[in-house]
Amino acid sequence: WSAAKCGAYLPKPKATDHKYRRGVLGCVTGSKQYPGAALLTTSAALSVGIGMIRYFGPESVKKAVIQNRPEVVIQTGNVDAYVMGSGIPAKKSLLRKITMEMANRADLPKVLDAGALYLTGSSKSPTIITPHAGELAELLKVSATKIEAEPIYYALDAARKFKVTVLLKGNKTVVANDHRVIQLPAASSWLATAGTPAGTWQ
Repeated sequence: WSAAKCGAYLPKPKATDHKYRRGVLGCVTGSKQYPGAALLTTSAALSVGIGMIRYFGPESVKKAVIQNRPEVVIQTGNVDAYVMGSGIPAKKSLLRKITMEMANRADLPKVLDAGALYLTGSSKSPTIITPHAGELAELLKVSATKIEAEPIYYALDAARKFKVTVLLKGNKTVVANDHRVIQLPAASSWLATAGTPAGTWQ
């Protein structure tokens, strides 16, 4: 797999497109403890050509987001898909309640990470989950050591069990749905830092 192959899946804007036709993404990410997750998710989404991003989160984080990316909208409104959970603590909190409300408001495509992984399998809409080995271990009730030893097997197992696409983060990230698996080339160990997928190696 390569960046060139990824390019074919990114839609190219047409002359008749506008911000709504290019898609509106709702980001329920970041928290007072981890505000950087909101900045990273909104910036990443903008970099692939999303037409509009609506950010949902604490007021203090909203301010940081629009200072970093002023094009992000912090007013509520319709969205076409959600990214949820990055930087949201796993323990119950007001932000978790917001995440659940957003998830139940409409049966829209979702990307679930970190504090929203508990929603895995609860939606009939297209869903991608992005756990590291420890998080997937909690979902599957197996040890993280087993998942690290056989990431392809367990990514496929989770995809079929929960009817989702799994992006299992690690040195060799694995992407799997019920009928296809892609294993990315080994990433540089220099990426084993906070804020990158490789930063969650167990």
